[in-house]
Amino acid sequence: MTQYPLVLEVTQTDKGLRIRASTAIDKALEGAEGLHAQLRCVEIDYAGTLAAVKASLASAGKGRFKDPRAYWFAGKHLAEFIARLEAQGFYLVDKNRTPARHLGISRASVEKMMAFYGRYLDPTRIDTS
Repeated sequence: MTQYPLVLEVTQTDKGLRIRASTAIDKALEGAEGLHAQLRCVEIDYAGTLAAVKASLASAGKGRFKDPRAYWFAGKHLAEFIARLEAQGFYLVDKNRTPARHLGISRASVEKMMAFYGRYLDPTRIDTS
């Protein structure tokens, strides 16, 4: 059976964030109430992820003495959110651009943080000098 994605959009409103993701139509057709509840959980998870990433980036420090482990943790939060989302059968559209826009950083910065996280298994082994 061919599955066609149903696109769901992320927008910033006065009521919070809305997620732009996609899922299979058969998942969407299982019931609007169930899908709505799942998406509400995804919205809460996404908002929490953004808060955790912002906190990690804020803890990095300023100037020459930035702690690279803060970027590792930011990448970890983002990568784990993407994994949780995909485990539920959803896929974030523009998975680097969307969080970058909400965090006020570049898409390339999000890509680098996630790659940095993927490169090191243990943040204690990262050279902070």
